[in-house]
Amino acid sequence: MKIYDFVGAPNPKKLRVYLAEKGLTIPCEQVNIVTGENRAPEFLKRNPLGGLPVLELDDGSCLAESLAIIEYLEDLNPTPPMIGTSPTERARVREVERIAELGVLFRVAAIFQNTHPFMANRLKQSPDTAENARNQLAGVVKALDARVGGKPLVAGERPSIADCTLFAAFEFAEFAQVTIDPACKNLARWYASAVGCSARSRVRMRPHERFNMSQTFANEYGQRRSLEATQRRACTYRRCGSGVLLPRCRCRSSTACSRTASANLNSADRSGVPHHIS
Repeated sequence: MKIYDFVGAPNPKKLRVYLAEKGLTIPCEQVNIVTGENRAPEFLKRNPLGGLPVLELDDGSCLAESLAIIEYLEDLNPTPPMIGTSPTERARVREVERIAELGVLFRVAAIFQNTHPFMANRLKQSPDTAENARNQLAGVVKALDARVGGKPLVAGERPSIADCTLFAAFEFAEFAQVTIDPACKNLARWYASAVGCSARSRVRMRPHERFNMSQTFANEYGQRRSLEATQRRACTYRRCGSGVLLPRCRCRSSTACSRTASANLNSADRSGVPHHIS
């Protein structure tokens, strides 16, 4: 088996935390979603949606979606159990894991998508959407903090897939500069303990990886700005009847030119970091 991975994305991170907790080793191949490698035809044969992670099975077929991959591996490697051992425990773990993903990770992603300059040319950003996500995130985190209470881990006394998802969400929030309310003491305690855990610390984004990710975003954003400037310089001038020089694009249609520029800017990877940040 082989995993197609990207170090900066939270869903692959969720899977890597799971593998570390289980003590499983599966070869990984990096696919850079920032530069559009996940939109290359060869990769789209493995996952037509372009998302990561992807697990390539021994027969050459592929399985996408992090939670589906985790549950597949859990069936193959049930010890130690990370989705519970009884129907009730499994339901509780899955319940909290869904809250961690849909309530925390998705809201952090929405804030990132609607505020980060890198995403400006990849989707229509909305300050209102970002603000709504912040407000919703605050409520979810507060409820989750109360639910964790004094328990050592998110869903009880032992590591579970809920810890994997929430850890990935919190680390992505750090990268995206989305503040998790420090008044949520139970979650702050849990996260500090999780960062110090040997298994999770092995897959935590290293400082140089954070720099590389930030630099990659900055470089890609800079390239887009440079291309926009080049497009503007491609304009010539025409003289109107009054003798004033007015700009005229060589395509002779500013509207068409704008469409062309937009297509060029987004041709490498329209989605960039996907709707759920891969």
